[in-house]
Amino acid sequence: MYPYIVVFFLLLISDRISKKHVNFVCFFILFIFMGIRYEIGEDFTWYYGLAERSDLIYIPINSGLTDYNLYIKEDWVYNYYLYRYLALEIFNKILYKIVWLLKMPQIIIFIYSFFILFFIKISIKKIEKTYIKYIWLFFFCFSDFFLLDCNMIRQAVGVSIGFYSLKFIKRKEKLKFLLSVIFAMTFHTSSIILISFYIIYNFTSKINKWLLLMLYLFSYFGKTIFIFLLKNSFLPIKYLGYFTSNFMGGKKCLYYLF
Repeated sequence: MYPYIVVFFLLLISDRISKKHVNFVCFFILFIFMGIRYEIGEDFTWYYGLAERSDLIYIPINSGLTDYNLYIKEDWVYNYYLYRYLALEIFNKILYKIVWLLKMPQIIIFIYSFFILFFIKISIKKIEKTYIKYIWLFFFCFSDFFLLDCNMIRQAVGVSIGFYSLKFIKRKEKLKFLLSVIFAMTFHTSSIILISFYIIYNFTSKINKWLLLMLYLFSYFGKTIFIFLLKNSFLPIKYLGYFTSNFMGGKKCLYYLF
């Protein structure tokens, strides 16, 4: 608990460390803290475990699960990380190749942490410096942001890129927005859902803000609707797990928090 308290106060005094570069100071503090973590986050174990399997460096980047399906079934326990690697999106495979060459597993955590925080940093750089540290404090203190990003890792990168891409929607720069979505998908394919943001933005910009708030609150109770839509959509059925499984407790506390 103490490290989190220390980081909180460092963020709180970040503008005193450097008022001109407060955005970078906050980014750097969280980058180091997120990058050095060990066994923190639900998915940490397999990301780190895969980074230790440098013997897989000879597997071609363009290989898929179908290429090694029978081989994996023969010894699932030993080939678990081979399965994980083959199921990854292309940019993740490139990152693991680099980590395996260096033979330093912790670097993969640093790399993902960098991408997660970097796109937040450049998204808020034009905001008045007085408010920057409070944005980072908000991000750090709410479990649905910093701590959830420590859990999701790849998907968190996609979310951060999606956050950055919102400015392209506002400017109606369709090509740049589309390229951002494609880049996010090289980390996690579920980022394709970002495309719907373009439609949602144009719709929500014309309706009452109180109605938006009600829709936001309703979304926490719309699980059945989302499962139905997901089952009847083009998205892979594997994503149902994110809606039908309980990955964390304390949901009632989160409702009160929101």
